[in-house]
Amino acid sequence: MDLVKPFPRPSSTTRPFWDGLNKREIQIQRCEGCDSWVFYPRTRCPFVLAISSYGKRFGLGSSLYLHAGAAADSPALCGGDATTAGRG
Repeated sequence: MDLVKPFPRPSSTTRPFWDGLNKREIQIQRCEGCDSWVFYPRTRCPFVLAISSYGKRFGLGSSLYLHAGAAADSPALCGGDATTAGRG
């Protein structure tokens, strides 16, 4: 059985990112207003809403560390018991 793999449909904003991956590079956007890194690809910086452009390419010899976190609601806010938070 052959599996059909899903492929992205690049937009004008995400095309440089996907084209870079095809060249075995990771291209990260940089905010033109506050100089922050912007990832995932989008048209405006989430911090100051300035335009984001692609400013850095990371090749095969580079090390890139990303941090992602997930926020969890407090059990008390979800109707749960705060004394059982974090158990099982």
